[in-house]
Amino acid sequence: MVDGSRHIPIGMDEGGCRRELAVCGPLCRYAEDLPLMLKALAPEAYKDMKIDQPLELEDLQVYYIPHLNGYDKEPVDGEIVNRLYDVVRFLEMDAGMRSERVHFPEMDNIFNIWMAAMDAPGYPKIAEYITNQKYKVNLLTELFKAFAGRSEHTVAAIYGGISEEYPPFNDEGREKLLGDLRKLRSKVHKLLANNAVLVFPGWNTPAPYHNKPLLTPFNVSYTSVWNAMSTPVVAVPLGLNSDGLPIACQVVGAPKSERVLISVAQKLEQKFGGWVPPQ
Repeated sequence: MVDGSRHIPIGMDEGGCRRELAVCGPLCRYAEDLPLMLKALAPEAYKDMKIDQPLELEDLQVYYIPHLNGYDKEPVDGEIVNRLYDVVRFLEMDAGMRSERVHFPEMDNIFNIWMAAMDAPGYPKIAEYITNQKYKVNLLTELFKAFAGRSEHTVAAIYGGISEEYPPFNDEGREKLLGDLRKLRSKVHKLLANNAVLVFPGWNTPAPYHNKPLLTPFNVSYTSVWNAMSTPVVAVPLGLNSDGLPIACQVVGAPKSERVLISVAQKLEQKFGGWVPPQ
């Protein structure tokens, strides 16, 4: 919905699927602020999609996926799964929606699919972008320097550069993964096309410790999946877990369904407490 043609950093609109994957959206504490932010960021789309008009959530189909399979990712925390089921039951009982659990086997390999989509042979890589393309950083050297506190670059950027420099596929494998991407995207869009949304964990763990994601990079599958699917998605805070840590779900829709997603997000926020300020 938000035009990314002048996206920063420069270069993310070059090559591969980067142009469609490097997108941005509003970050708000409360769902009621999303329409105002979208009006400022994308006024034409806001008007065309009638974001400001109330919407009755009737005859809406709810699909849900409680977790992805695979040993590369951490299992979804039990409280997050239970809260997701609570969300589905609430939408069934309060809004009269029909629900159905779905599973896409290809989605379990979404990390590699997303990596293939972000790959852009022949274009500058992260090792060049982090120096404003003045020179190419030796990433392995920078990694050791980072462990000693001597690198000018973040460990996240270095890790990202290394994964890009040494992808888990060759050229033939990349083409196969891109084929899987097209097939999976078609299935997801078809599923959601007829007045439907999909509920999915916001992340597979409660809010992690700072820098912990560096040790569990494949967990990013839980957010990169919808980036790869080119679907609008809203992350909905669902209050706190038993340890006082925030947890959330994602609500996914078909292209141009932002109005529906915002309405669902507002309903869930009212029921489950939404964003809770740090104590």
